[in-house]
Amino acid sequence: MTAGTTTRLDDAIRSLVGVDHLPECPHARRCVVDDCDWCRWAVVTPEMTTLLDLGTDARRLARSDVLDTVPGVVAAVQLFDLFGDVDIAGVGVASARQMTARVRDATSRHLDDLDGVVRDATRPGGPVDERCRRTAGAIAAASLQSGADPALVASLPPAVRASLDELARSVSGGVQLSSLLPVIEHQHWRGMPDLVSQPEWSRRPKPGADGVIRQRQLDASGVQAGSLEALVLESVLDRYTEMLLDVGTSLAEAVKPVVYRRPTADRPFDRRLRATLWRVLPIDWHLTLVDTGRAACWDTGQAGGARSTMVPWVVDVAAGALRMRGFGSALFHESPVVDADEEPRGTSV
Repeated sequence: MTAGTTTRLDDAIRSLVGVDHLPECPHARRCVVDDCDWCRWAVVTPEMTTLLDLGTDARRLARSDVLDTVPGVVAAVQLFDLFGDVDIAGVGVASARQMTARVRDATSRHLDDLDGVVRDATRPGGPVDERCRRTAGAIAAASLQSGADPALVASLPPAVRASLDELARSVSGGVQLSSLLPVIEHQHWRGMPDLVSQPEWSRRPKPGADGVIRQRQLDASGVQAGSLEALVLESVLDRYTEMLLDVGTSLAEAVKPVVYRRPTADRPFDRRLRATLWRVLPIDWHLTLVDTGRAACWDTGQAGGARSTMVPWVVDVAAGALRMRGFGSALFHESPVVDADEEPRGTSV
């Protein structure tokens, strides 16, 4: 038990137990309650510890600036899942169980408040929806310049095709995509407040400040520093990055959505695996949003043992492009099944 946790639990015990021992305590006449190991043993159960941590983390997350991002949604959903796993029936001392129930109810209220914020952030047209469409669209715009699907490009609006042609004349699509990826990560990853229940977030790389993203783009492009290509790239980098993001916004509605399906029996990474993977895994945040089950902006539903999500087609294109570069969902190893011909069925969430 960490020193911070011990202090928090000691404070909780004093506020919950008060000045008197628990009614069942056999040592009530031998010591004051602050020194009573039996009362502490009865109250400080795994259930109580978990609930206190979840309540603290819910308040901390609600005060942060990350709840309008996919990582913020992931962290909130993990709190909801952890809370759902708490069963206070195992608390053996009746009065301690009653105290735990009161803490559970208070934590539930904090999580309900957090859930409302997540619902607002993930609504159609909300901040998570807009950011994901823009960044996935930018990845799709860079990927489409490879010429792999000329019929699709020909079907796009004239203004979008003109922008893609202009981008292709600047630098190659591959260099565009490589140098775009640090910007995409910067758009989605702001870091995470310290969450006692989710220490795995601390294993992720620290977010870059605005001033270092440009250098990260140049480094990621793969061009030789000081070369003519590097000088040309640096001169057009800001312009074509903004163009890709702007074109990406236009692309999202150009083609019909794609349905992703994942069996509800699939189990997400546990905490230990997250701590290992998140340190090194480049994360596809668009795919991760689908895997949270909270992509309300994309018509998510569940039926027949599977969850279906109707994603913008640029999310599917981006997922393929990122997969080729070693990116993956923060939550699952296997990708969802793609079914472009069916519409999702089930109850919207």
